[in-house]
Amino acid sequence: MYFLALSQAPPALAMKIAIANPHTNPPTSSPNTPGTPNINPTPTGATSASPAVISFGGNVALAGTAELLIELDGTGIGQFDRLEIQGAAALDGTLIVELLSDYRPDAGDAFTILAGASISGTFSNTPDNLLTTAWGTFDVTYNGDSVVIGGFLAPEPLPGDANRSGFVDDVDLAILLGNWEQDPLIISTWGHGNFTQGSLGDTDVEDADLAVLLGNWTGPPPPAGAAVPEPATALLLLIGAPLTALRRRRR
Repeated sequence: MYFLALSQAPPALAMKIAIANPHTNPPTSSPNTPGTPNINPTPTGATSASPAVISFGGNVALAGTAELLIELDGTGIGQFDRLEIQGAAALDGTLIVELLSDYRPDAGDAFTILAGASISGTFSNTPDNLLTTAWGTFDVTYNGDSVVIGGFLAPEPLPGDANRSGFVDDVDLAILLGNWEQDPLIISTWGHGNFTQGSLGDTDVEDADLAVLLGNWTGPPPPAGAAVPEPATALLLLIGAPLTALRRRRR
């Protein structure tokens, strides 16, 4: 791996950019030389992550089994992973994009995740130049000297899913109850538990929003291999006491 040069100081090694089983061309040789570097300094199981820039001194050709993992935490320099290749880049394999913490890009945000003297090929999981992730979709633009992702589009949230986790559970219920019939001068949004704001034009978290949540209750994510439980009568008991207390307090 003598051809690899990190472009940031050692603290940036907490980032997660992974390239598995590519073929690389060190700057001192002319033909592509097989290699299997795995650029992922974060130990297995570690949760730290810090976007950074990695530079290659020569040409890089990714094999079909290669995986390029890019993390996004903002649009500024040092807030998203980026590969800089001084020579030619031949692309193949899988592009994986992950969003850190609670960051969500705007539709107009663009990220140059790879730059090179020339770019050929595409990632195999970007049909029609569209990348699908757990958070939404990105448009992928292949230019002559760069790869840019942008046009982020988040999927419509599940009704009742206040924190947009993909499940309607006790966390969403706690959010809803915590904002129940709050100050009328405060406009409640989806993230407060106001799921009927768009259709009914109301600004409060109230009975209609609770009905939406209960009607779409999934419970928390089940353990691996376990079946998703059906909503039970116990759910009504779970919300009954705090809801009654809230109503009495506001009278």
